[in-house]
Amino acid sequence: MDRNTYRGRGFVRVQRFPERYEKTAFVYGDFHKDYDGSLYHYITKLPDMENEFQTSFYNVESNTVTQCTGLKDKNGTPIFEGDIIKYTAHEKYLLPTFFATVVFEEDYAYFGYKRADQNNYGYATPFSDHDELKTDFLNFVEVVGNIWDNEISELVAQHSR
Repeated sequence: MDRNTYRGRGFVRVQRFPERYEKTAFVYGDFHKDYDGSLYHYITKLPDMENEFQTSFYNVESNTVTQCTGLKDKNGTPIFEGDIIKYTAHEKYLLPTFFATVVFEEDYAYFGYKRADQNNYGYATPFSDHDELKTDFLNFVEVVGNIWDNEISELVAQHSR
């Protein structure tokens, strides 16, 4: 996945109760928003070559739509805004083991992370701050959850046992 890939938690309206909906899994693709004042946001997947070139449309919750950073963790999992990552300390780098939330800093237009063990009054640490990003940092980073499914404090407690 590249930086132009988005994800959002899909939902399906309950037929008997149209004002209610059921959440589904995250869907990945291009992000679209209706600009007619409605609350509908949706993700589309490119036309399916085997299914008569049909584009798939998925309604998504607007507050769960995030963009891919273009980076991958040590397992090859794409890192998205809103993910919770775990960095594991190693002898070649001075950072301790920590958990962090991946964020996009709009003021400066970069992806970074905010550590759970530090006071985050300021801006996030940009991923680009790490020298040789692929070998010194990302090889020791793992996506362990996201802010919609997990509390960072619960993940810290689980992984520190």
